[in-house]
Amino acid sequence: MNKSSDFLHERNSRIFIRIFYRYVLTLYRRRFQAVWLDDTAVQPDLRATLYMGNHNAWWDALTPLLLNERVLHQRARAMMDEEQLRRYPFFRRLGVFSIDRKHPRRALASLEHAAALLNGSGYIPGEMPVKKPGSASTSHREQDAPPNAAREQTGPPAAGTEHAGINKTTQPRDLPPSLRPVGLWFYPEGKLVRPEKPVTVEGGITWLVRKLDPARTRIVPFASHIHHMRSDKPELFVRIGKPMDQRLFELRGDPVRDETHSDRISITLRQLRDALRRDSGTFDADGYPAGGFRLLLGRIKP
Repeated sequence: MNKSSDFLHERNSRIFIRIFYRYVLTLYRRRFQAVWLDDTAVQPDLRATLYMGNHNAWWDALTPLLLNERVLHQRARAMMDEEQLRRYPFFRRLGVFSIDRKHPRRALASLEHAAALLNGSGYIPGEMPVKKPGSASTSHREQDAPPNAAREQTGPPAAGTEHAGINKTTQPRDLPPSLRPVGLWFYPEGKLVRPEKPVTVEGGITWLVRKLDPARTRIVPFASHIHHMRSDKPELFVRIGKPMDQRLFELRGDPVRDETHSDRISITLRQLRDALRRDSGTFDADGYPAGGFRLLLGRIKP
């Protein structure tokens, strides 16, 4: 088996993403009374981002696309179990590649690809956003739409972005889609888990986080929760947490430390999930949930 067949690569298509996003947007508006987002703990920048979240609902496969196209404006990527990706191959055109957890060597190939995508696409202040031929961030026949095609609720690019390099105010949406940093969505539990169960993570995540360049990447936890407290239609709540300190993962090669790293990720995701469930059930006089939530889609019932 050669390297290219170790896993199913993404076949990213901006045209397909835009069409499918419109379908997803309609789906969420029809199925949910409201979609709430709390992203106050994280500020947009041009580092690539590894998003790690709890996996408790069927909707977890679509929520990253909704968040990315509406708010984050990165080049969204995700890993999916190989059996599921073969069953739903259209996800490859959305930036999804496979991971085969049953075979360690093939799983490692997917993780190496993930690390290359992240480290190869993140920027540091002052660096020119130049596309590098053959780099991980531009490989696998990525098809890009014109620069304005992926923007939602945005203005013109930041002044001087293309000629003066990236500055502190430059955001992903200010760059053409092909030059934006990657946002990789990962569910370290590896499978759907009932919400009341403890959060556990598979060992591959500790290998991946240690391979990331902290100058160009960041690790961001997120959590989602769905309930029917106020309507016959459910409400979806998503909270993006504070980026994790990557210095905590610098020590490597020791099984005891690896287990400690896994525990740290598990605790972070559990605390974020539990706080989200608590805050999503508490509302103020205007009908807004506790915390820093804003209404992303839908409306508040009078």
